[in-house]
Amino acid sequence: MKKYFCLFLLLILSVVCLNAQNALPRTYEYDDAGNRILRKTVELRNEVAQTPVAAPATSATEAQAAYYEESLGDKLTARIYPNPTKGEVCLRFNRNVKEGYYQILNMSGQTVKQGSFESAAALIDFSAFPTGTYMLYLSADGQRDTWKVVKE
Repeated sequence: MKKYFCLFLLLILSVVCLNAQNALPRTYEYDDAGNRILRKTVELRNEVAQTPVAAPATSATEAQAAYYEESLGDKLTARIYPNPTKGEVCLRFNRNVKEGYYQILNMSGQTVKQGSFESAAALIDFSAFPTGTYMLYLSADGQRDTWKVVKE
């Protein structure tokens, strides 16, 4: 009986450990009073991304691009793909955005491009930029976030 109890305990511990490894990383933001105001779950997937009608995939590698998805507020989530990119980056939201704005900065802090959008999807052209890392500041319906985009 003791042998079966030990095996059962080992099984339970291994299941708990496996579930902990599959947990998504979460970050939290707090206001000055210590109240949690934002919970972000960021995941990097390597799945077939949905491409908007305005920007059809030009190759199989672009259609099967990694994307980041992040919650920008209570009900708004954004998906940015492909990242890294060789040309255009697609912003896709789970609903229409009434008032959207983006700003792209190089690593020196200089604004290299900015614009606005009012839909559930938008394209940003990175093809004119040199290879490197850029910061994409995104504001959609009053929710703000920062993304790191790599241009190959």
